[in-house]
Amino acid sequence: VSAADLTHLVEEGETLESIAEDYGLTPEDLSDLNPGLGEGGPAVGDELIVPDDEPEPEGGPSPGGDGEPPHPEGDPPLLDWVYPLFHLFTPPVGNVTLRLEVPSLITWEGFDGLHCYVSLADSLPQWYPDLDNDQATDESFGTGGHGRWITDGILDGDSAPIISWPGDQPLPLSFACVGISSGTEALELGQIELEIPPDQWDGIPQTLSSEGEGGLLEVIIQVTQLTGDPRNTPKYPDPLMSKPYNVRLNEEDRTLEWDFDPAEDEIIHGFRIYLNGNLQWVENADARSTRLPSEWFRPPCAWTYTFGVTVYRIEFPDGPESDPPSEVELTQPREGCMRIMRVTFLELQTFDLGDDGDHERRHGDVGPAYGTFYANDASVSFDHGYEGPGLDMVEGLRHNTTYDLAVLTGDIGWHFNSPNSVITEIPAGGTMRVGFSIMDRDNNPDDRLCSGMRLPIRDVYGGMDGVHRESITSDNGRCRMTFEYEPTADSPVGERYLGAEPLPWLEVVLLDVYSNPDETIVVVENSGTAGWPGRTLALELRTRDGHSLGSTIFEDVNIPTGGVETFHIPRTTPEPLIDVCVLVDPFDEVLELYERTGAMIHNPVCTNLPDVVVRDVIYTDTDRMLRIVVENIGEGPVSRWPLDINITLPDDEMLLDHYRTPELILAAGRTYTIEIPLFGDDRTQMFTGYTVTLNPDGAFPESDYDNNSRVIPEGTEISMSWYGFHAPEGLRNIVEFHINAYILQGRERKEHIVEWNMTQDIDWGSCVPEEYCVLQLHPSEVGNDYYAHGYDTFGDESLELVVNVNHPGSLWSNFAVTEIFDSPGWEAGGYNPTRGCSFWPMRDDVGRHVFHFSTSHGEDWSTRVDIC
Repeated sequence: VSAADLTHLVEEGETLESIAEDYGLTPEDLSDLNPGLGEGGPAVGDELIVPDDEPEPEGGPSPGGDGEPPHPEGDPPLLDWVYPLFHLFTPPVGNVTLRLEVPSLITWEGFDGLHCYVSLADSLPQWYPDLDNDQATDESFGTGGHGRWITDGILDGDSAPIISWPGDQPLPLSFACVGISSGTEALELGQIELEIPPDQWDGIPQTLSSEGEGGLLEVIIQVTQLTGDPRNTPKYPDPLMSKPYNVRLNEEDRTLEWDFDPAEDEIIHGFRIYLNGNLQWVENADARSTRLPSEWFRPPCAWTYTFGVTVYRIEFPDGPESDPPSEVELTQPREGCMRIMRVTFLELQTFDLGDDGDHERRHGDVGPAYGTFYANDASVSFDHGYEGPGLDMVEGLRHNTTYDLAVLTGDIGWHFNSPNSVITEIPAGGTMRVGFSIMDRDNNPDDRLCSGMRLPIRDVYGGMDGVHRESITSDNGRCRMTFEYEPTADSPVGERYLGAEPLPWLEVVLLDVYSNPDETIVVVENSGTAGWPGRTLALELRTRDGHSLGSTIFEDVNIPTGGVETFHIPRTTPEPLIDVCVLVDPFDEVLELYERTGAMIHNPVCTNLPDVVVRDVIYTDTDRMLRIVVENIGEGPVSRWPLDINITLPDDEMLLDHYRTPELILAAGRTYTIEIPLFGDDRTQMFTGYTVTLNPDGAFPESDYDNNSRVIPEGTEISMSWYGFHAPEGLRNIVEFHINAYILQGRERKEHIVEWNMTQDIDWGSCVPEEYCVLQLHPSEVGNDYYAHGYDTFGDESLELVVNVNHPGSLWSNFAVTEIFDSPGWEAGGYNPTRGCSFWPMRDDVGRHVFHFSTSHGEDWSTRVDIC
């Protein structure tokens, strides 16, 4: 084959005539190039020699590109003959793997449909979307409204194109889109051509644009260098590739092993590992074995696991994979096969256990007790013994106590007959019953203190795979028992249907950026049904808006089911990372439990951030100190950060510019009071109102920056009047009223502004016999003793009103009430134009405050104070 010749892999449905037509040849010409072709024509899988001098399809660009976008009408250009040319772009070993994502596509004109042509590394343009993997079908992006087109699952995330490319060379990219209007009219939107250098393979979005007869196109792209090989790199089956052979299981080392001899000059990028036809992960080209979870060596009863290995190569838009997989099987026999479960009884928690009336003959509140914790026929028992006097009184149970059963099994006073776990065997498809029963032994007949049993745990849907923790509460609510159950290391696991194989599931249970400024600590738990078997694990740090901060690769990570592992990621940024997120297995290198069904995917887990607010502002004249009460209402702490504070006046004049506290530690839900001394006429200026702002420049991250300010309203002049009072007529001469009012700074009384007293010698103005008496004080009259006028009150001050109703010399109780009125408004009303701070005729008004006390024969003692 000459350097100018190519090969074509024959697919299902292709004939000699159709292949020749695709390459602009006659069937005779194609036969001449392939003298070994049989009389029946080519068979599926045959590799035919074809020339590399194809004519350019009508309306499409040449393979090298002429700067114009592909022609939008008719059949997609180049699509009929692009498949055999995939072999042209076979990258050398040692390249890096890059992913091109297009998270946003926006057109300025409205279209019925939109498709795009993407070329990476000067390869032939590919039509996107291509959800059916057939470049000959006319697919369109879905519309998101307002010119936006949906790229999710097509050019975004795990579905985005992947390519292998030299790590020191810019990546050529060509991008052109075509809008479809009125069903068939195709309008080009220009073409974007650029080279993306290696320093921009960081996943940071770039906004690009082009313009054509269809108007303006705005596209956001991002190129990310992957640290591993994602499982879903597009592949097509190639039966002519060299295959792994001698595939075997090493049960002692828990590995799958194989041999491989590539053909001369055959380039491969790695091996794909399958379990029952599902792709699990990939290994590099040098590997000849892979670690497996121990659970895969213990299939369900009467079931077979099939392990497969293929070899593959990365190409754009997809690459070849050997077909079919080279396989080995592992079968669990039916005869004598049982699930073997370990049940561990962890805690016994008591609540109110009642009273057995016999305290002097044992310790505790009830008992002595004896009981059993069981799983099917296996059980653990304890017995406190028999009651009796003396120093060696037996133990009993106590109310509202949590007992650690692992500790109690070593306490001779409890007389446990075995450790706090049992092993029980369960036939395939069987059930497990877990429960407990505790009795009270005393001089009376034995009583059942508490007992409970869980509904049967069934051997279906993975209910017995992995580690499970549950609690059982007794029917009478007196006790709760917590237990765990899991298969033993030699128990069959999994379910007897395809797609139910045990898999890991890794979850971030702790993201700690505060303990050490030089590292990020990530705690990962495996809550799946199989271990993470000594594989590499990538943890990617991201900003909250999705920008990658780089991935850290941890080698030989082994996390069994229910296990927890702590990872330390060194700081690589100039400043400590606080507002950061972490993503587990960012390149989806390993198939995990919930990914198999699509029920869940890994999402970034972000740090809990603080959120500081001004809870209160207090000024005190005694020390000329302004106290700002700061509360952290966020979920994360303020950790060793100074806090900046601005205080501004209504005209935006800065009263206090960037007051800075020392480094502050403030846990979530806690408050901290900051004291700021004031000088000169600072306090006088604050009468017009002021605003306190925390963290004005966002010096440390918060979950909400919009609640950092508190506005203190303008001060006002407060007046008060005592309008009158009311009493039962028969008791009118055994009552006296006292009213006091104060201006408060915080809860400190700054000024005593009112002291009104009305003793028992009341000259009642009006009485209704056997009902009530009232007295109106006419407080608006000048010089009236019950009118207080004109007290300047700052916006950060409060009004305290204390009302006492006493009955000296009688058996009636005294009454008192205190109310505090805060800004804004102080619950004050306006002035009556004719009666001052009094409201007449009677009407509803915010400034009228009536206080009602106890009643006699349906009539109460009450008084009214007006605030203006």
